[in-house]
Amino acid sequence: MESTPWLHAATPHHHRKIYRRNDIAQFLVWIAPDEIQRSIKTAIDGAFAKKRNAITLLNAARRAVEIAIESDESTALEFLARQENQL
Repeated sequence: MESTPWLHAATPHHHRKIYRRNDIAQFLVWIAPDEIQRSIKTAIDGAFAKKRNAITLLNAARRAVEIAIESDESTALEFLARQENQL
């Protein structure tokens, strides 16, 4: 299917294509096989889990710096080790 988009000037230097509603209804969308969908979902879920872990570890590192300042380095390192083991 061939459709002619309209150009819309969102800003002077950026353009985006605008399609008519009935043109969009004609677009074909590939439905991936279940195995590929599961693989993509697993990859996305893994990425979000890694992001959550990274945020948790960053917050733990910030707290460890505070502990090192308030107490001592060995207490801070013990705290970090406990936090890492909880992941």
